[in-house]
Amino acid sequence: MPSTIGHSIAGYVIYRAVSEGSLRLEWRRFFLYCICSNLPDLDFIPGFLLGAPNKFHHGVSHSLGFAFGFGFCMSFILLFVKNQSILRSFVIFFGLYFSHVLLDLLSYDSSPPYGVPVLWPITDNYYISPISVFSDIQRGQASETFIRSLFSLHNFLAILIEAVILLPLVIMVSFFKKDKTRIGGKVFQNKRAHL
Repeated sequence: MPSTIGHSIAGYVIYRAVSEGSLRLEWRRFFLYCICSNLPDLDFIPGFLLGAPNKFHHGVSHSLGFAFGFGFCMSFILLFVKNQSILRSFVIFFGLYFSHVLLDLLSYDSSPPYGVPVLWPITDNYYISPISVFSDIQRGQASETFIRSLFSLHNFLAILIEAVILLPLVIMVSFFKKDKTRIGGKVFQNKRAHL
């Protein structure tokens, strides 16, 4: 599974892709997107409380069903709170949540059950990509060693690999948005010149 940093980069790519207008970073929305792209890993918490953080990890929270449910809930919350389009909100928040599942599906998994139940509730089967794009993040099995185990050379190198793979997506989407803004500005100027 990728690190929190890798999942947050994916959240940033989605944030940048759906941002309208200015390339200025809106910190609250960016922070929300990063949290949403990491939500499936909240399944560590019940295991952590029981002394075995990995006990429930990569369970049904890493599935299409949970991604649909999360997108649906967020779209209705935003409809009532901010009067935002249900479809647009659903696509964004489903995408944020499912980006996590997809990255985990493309990762090396060193502990059973291998992979994620991506098609739950249709099936409980676990799936994993035959080609591992991302390395695993090694972590301790007990609550006492869990946090400390995250700070290792292996995990640092895994995060570097994530950055090398995901940062080109950040550059591409930022370039596309900048180019679109620049082209839009030229079109607007040309129309004014003809008035």
